[in-house]
Amino acid sequence: MIKRIYSLFLVCLCFYTNAQNLRFENFTTKDGLLSDEVYNIHQDRKGYIWLFTNYGAMKYNGKAFEMVLKNLPFNESFIYSYYENEKGHKWVANSNAKIYEIINDSAYIVKGTESISEELKKTVSDVYQLFVDDSLNIYLITRYYSYKLCKNKKYQVLNLSQQIKNDTILIHAIEFKNDFISIWNYAGHEKYEIIAKGSTLKNKLKQSNNLNTPRWDYKGLEKSRVLNKYEFINAKLSYKNGTEGFIRFKTEINRKSKYFKRNKNDIYFCIHDKIEKICGNGTIKEIPINAFILNFTKDKNNHLWVGTYNKGLFELDENDSLVNHYFEDKSVNCILNDSENGLWVSTEGSGLFHCKDLSKFYYTESEPLGSPISFIRKIKNQLFIANLRGNVYLVKDKSINKIDNEDLAIGEPLDMIKYNTNFLINFRNGSKIVKLNNTSLASTLHTFDSNFHSYKSMKIGVDSFIFIERRGAVIIHENKIITVLRFNYKTFWCELKDDILLIGTENGVYQLINNQLFQPKFLAPTANCIVTKIVKDNFNNYWFCTKGSGLFKLTEKNKLLHFTNMKGLPSQIINDISFKSDNSILLSTNKGCFLHTNFGYYKGKWSKIYEEDVKSALTFNGAIYLATRKGLIFPILITAFFLR
Repeated sequence: MIKRIYSLFLVCLCFYTNAQNLRFENFTTKDGLLSDEVYNIHQDRKGYIWLFTNYGAMKYNGKAFEMVLKNLPFNESFIYSYYENEKGHKWVANSNAKIYEIINDSAYIVKGTESISEELKKTVSDVYQLFVDDSLNIYLITRYYSYKLCKNKKYQVLNLSQQIKNDTILIHAIEFKNDFISIWNYAGHEKYEIIAKGSTLKNKLKQSNNLNTPRWDYKGLEKSRVLNKYEFINAKLSYKNGTEGFIRFKTEINRKSKYFKRNKNDIYFCIHDKIEKICGNGTIKEIPINAFILNFTKDKNNHLWVGTYNKGLFELDENDSLVNHYFEDKSVNCILNDSENGLWVSTEGSGLFHCKDLSKFYYTESEPLGSPISFIRKIKNQLFIANLRGNVYLVKDKSINKIDNEDLAIGEPLDMIKYNTNFLINFRNGSKIVKLNNTSLASTLHTFDSNFHSYKSMKIGVDSFIFIERRGAVIIHENKIITVLRFNYKTFWCELKDDILLIGTENGVYQLINNQLFQPKFLAPTANCIVTKIVKDNFNNYWFCTKGSGLFKLTEKNKLLHFTNMKGLPSQIINDISFKSDNSILLSTNKGCFLHTNFGYYKGKWSKIYEEDVKSALTFNGAIYLATRKGLIFPILITAFFLR
């Protein structure tokens, strides 16, 4: 997957309900994986996804999986850890504690590291984390000890753990960019480690009344000191009864996971079934997960993703509250938030899972909003959503509320417009003028005859409306049908321009004059084009969406412009178009939903924000809502131009 660079500035807006879920695609051996047991996942600086399984290493280019490190024999192919520096140089360590540099997708032993590898192999001390600094010094975090391999003619092995005195120092860690190299001195004790920085914790933690509960000895807290580019953090531990020593728990910290992580000013680490968070202000927050933690990461939306043993994947929001639980019976070994805001999840036995975009939420098929959406309408400052099951929803604040509608026999809602202080809704089997009372359609004022089926309606005068049918139209005045029109073409849409109705048909766009369809010369280029929708923008331009002929733009002075895929349009089938400002467009097509921030000047490119068929897309309160055949989708990551 080659890294794509977008010139879009993303803003995060959070909308969550229990009904919403991310959509994951599952890759297994049927899709080209070497094994369904995938342990580690990494993305390199070129955008490729690296996968490490119990049968070897692979690389994903966005279309297919290919085997890498093929020069390694099978018994050396189980990779435990991976590191890539800013220059793109890569290193790995395998299950036999051998350290390799990756060159052209092949692995070559790092000369001078053989002795430490042999020592670690004898003690079954696996390498859980691997770091390489700018001077090519190598740092290893293993099952029992932490090492620094100092680069010289030959690597000199320095056991960092032996420098720690068990009776005084609780913490010793090297801050390495956004990660921490923790220094262990494991002598059979069960230990609980934590990161503290200088005086940031001073007077911040509450003391326990239990004499056996350890507390921070602030007087013994040393100031941080910088050695080269790395920061050493030291602290003493004491008990209220005056003794010093390690904090001991029934279970030790899970070293195999990436248990230290910095996110802005906060530091996270895990122990067994909890995430500990040291906040930037010095306070400590405990986040219970209630499952054995194997890995965790923070995404770009500041959400915490926690992979667990046999309990799946937990998603916590920016307030550290649980919002979703995925893969509940699976062990999640590794989690990767990639450069395109996707999420990769590796499992033990179920292969690899990939969510292409964390900003898009879905409803399940069993839920009403998981069924096909018939329309999304923005009316004044309210947003309405309807599905083919006959349900109507009102988006209020940051929630989606179902509007009660007991008369489901009238069929699914197809269109909705404002009617004075009420609303006019077109259903499959008739139309109603209704009042909206909070979340119910109350007091039906009028139900029109069911001998016409309107797909589009609009107000054309004082208490006068037109309803577009498949081959004609009905005009109603004061709640009575006064005119019934029949046309030779299938009709789909209507819009007023200069007090004349434009009608979209299977044979282009016409004007309705004296109750007859008339196609003037400036609309003639639309002939033989199936125009299913006409949209007016904020500058009196009219846009014609077609099935197979691209997009037309009719200016205020009746100049017609035609856009096709030959001119950069992403698809010839345009379902809808919507606007937020004069040069910002959302385009709904059979190939997905696309964004253009400068289309008014015909510069730049379309950026895809959703890949599948989209019927309609609208922005409301800073979020994009998508109507699809698979239900409602609304992203939480949107571009800044929508907020202007």
